[in-house]
Amino acid sequence: MTTMQNTNRAVRGMVRSRISFALVGTCIAIFIAAQTRASAFECPVAHERTDNLAIKETPAQIAQLSEQLEADQTGNTTIDTIAELERKYPKAGSGEIVNYMVTAYCPIVAKNASLSDEEKEARLKRYSQQVEALAIQ
Repeated sequence: MTTMQNTNRAVRGMVRSRISFALVGTCIAIFIAAQTRASAFECPVAHERTDNLAIKETPAQIAQLSEQLEADQTGNTTIDTIAELERKYPKAGSGEIVNYMVTAYCPIVAKNASLSDEEKEARLKRYSQQVEALAIQ
C-alpha cells in the first residue's frame, strides 16, 4: 500500500470519527432532554421546509415513511430510504439523514403501549445508532 493510500485511509477514518462523535453528542443531548422532561415520551416534530435544509421532505412524506417502516419486516425500507435520500439530497450530511429517519421511526415506538418510556428511548436510540452506521458507510 502506498503512502498516499495510507494517508487517504487515515483521513477517511478521521472524518468518520468526527461525524460519529458529533452524532453521538447530538443523540446524547436529545436523550438527556427527553429524560429531564416531566412529560411522557415525545417524538421530534418535523420541521417546515426551508431553503437552508438539505432534506426537503414534507410532514406528509415523513408520515408515509413512518407507515412504510412500521410495515417493513426486513429492514430494507430503512436501507433503501437512506440510499434514496443520499441520491436525492447529496448535500445532506449523515446527521441530517439520521434525524429524518428517527423522526419517521419515532411514532412507531411512541404508540407501542407495551413499552415504558425508558424502553421507548432505548429502542429509538438503538435505531438511531443503526441508521447512523448505515448513513456513514
